[in-house]
Amino acid sequence: PLWSYYLKTLVVQMIINHPDQFFWSNANLFFAFKACLMRLSQAVSLTDLYDTFDNRLKLLQKSLVGEYPNGFFTAKQGKRRNKLEAKNARLGETCRKFVTAKDHNVMKQMLNKLTNRLDKSMKAGSGQVIEFLVTEVFRLKRF
Repeated sequence: PLWSYYLKTLVVQMIINHPDQFFWSNANLFFAFKACLMRLSQAVSLTDLYDTFDNRLKLLQKSLVGEYPNGFFTAKQGKRRNKLEAKNARLGETCRKFVTAKDHNVMKQMLNKLTNRLDKSMKAGSGQVIEFLVTEVFRLKRF
């Protein structure tokens, strides 16, 4: 459930905030990608991800309502759910995407796993990094 738009947005923001030519050079590309991936992991974990050109627009927010259980609701449960949906509607005025707590946890775990694997592959050399990117990140090679 992790959209590439988030990574692209953070890369653009990092370039705007840190236009260091060496950092973004081919010689430093793996380290720059790692920094972007780590920033994405932090942003998703804290739901601190905003639009590049309108920083009032949050790109990711945990839904207050969560998953809907199957079956009927008591009047009290229905009233509580209606309140939470109203709060979500207000948050929706400044947020582009809501995710359930479950999806948010999956996203955090996936990014943590990717950053750890990237770190290990970087220690093993550039060939391992390229293999990692091809199989794990961009998923160009599956088998």
